[in-house]
Amino acid sequence: MHCRLRLYRDFRAVAKRLSRLPLLAITLFLASVGAKVWAAEPAGPPPAPKPALSEAEREQGWALLFDGETFNGWKGVNTPDFPYNGWRVENGYIRTIIPGPAGDIITTGTYRDFDLRFSWRIEKGGNSGVKYLVAEGRPEPNIPSVRLEKLPRLFLYLVGMCAAIYLLLRRRSLARSLPVRVLAIAVVVVCGYSLIKGARAYVDQVTALRHSAVGLEYQVLDDFDNAEVMSNPKASAASLYILLEASGDKELFHDDRFNEGRVVVRGDHVEHWLNGRKVLSYNLNDPQLAAAVARTKYSMVPGFLSRKGGHIALQHHHNLVWFKDIKICPLPAGGQ
Repeated sequence: MHCRLRLYRDFRAVAKRLSRLPLLAITLFLASVGAKVWAAEPAGPPPAPKPALSEAEREQGWALLFDGETFNGWKGVNTPDFPYNGWRVENGYIRTIIPGPAGDIITTGTYRDFDLRFSWRIEKGGNSGVKYLVAEGRPEPNIPSVRLEKLPRLFLYLVGMCAAIYLLLRRRSLARSLPVRVLAIAVVVVCGYSLIKGARAYVDQVTALRHSAVGLEYQVLDDFDNAEVMSNPKASAASLYILLEASGDKELFHDDRFNEGRVVVRGDHVEHWLNGRKVLSYNLNDPQLAAAVARTKYSMVPGFLSRKGGHIALQHHHNLVWFKDIKICPLPAGGQ
């Protein structure tokens, strides 16, 4: 009982000291916690016509992967549910929703030999991708690096907050000094706010990564305003992400026009096309490609270059991106 009374008196003492802070300091704190920066979304494209296949396409075996109105045939990664908090059908497009936690989406069907075509447009500086031969359940290679980066920082925020609280409640001789008291309260506020915000961001990021598709990626990127291209050309538009660079003479639209993407898989042979031009071709069984994978984060993914997976995925990379006219034609197994 005596211990409870003592803790209660300590709490009242801290609350009383907080009430003596200058009004300006309290106002600034409330503003920093409650303020939100609202960035206007870039204007979206005009409504798209409802997708349809010609008679010749139907005879060739083409099928729509997106009907322009619903998410029929799509689901979240490693879950039977659909991540509606990250994706929306709007004006005939599949588009991302930002900000907030999200995950990639994949087709419910699988395809291993195919001709895939799609149209895409991305916001300035944006990053996304279309992945193929995706298998669920593969380890996400970015989770270990996120843990290594985020957790030590969260631990430091916790230590700082606990140290300041200990000073206020247990080291009263020091806390009698107004500058020390104000500094300790400021540390509690800043570290506590950063800890809560950082922990929530960490959980959201790891959750999104657990629902991230792991597979070969046709890069969807704004080459003109994305800094990643400068450091790694293999991350440019239509490249095989961080493994093989697309041709340098490709035509990439930087205005409001949609880019036409295409991926062709015939056996172990793969082609990437952009706006009607083949910009990359490779073989899954190429030893040089296997060596390139071994030098990247994908080295920890068993069977990354295998054809065991077969889902098509659209990537949510926390940027605005619009997809339309997504269609696929299955090809004869292992055909050339």
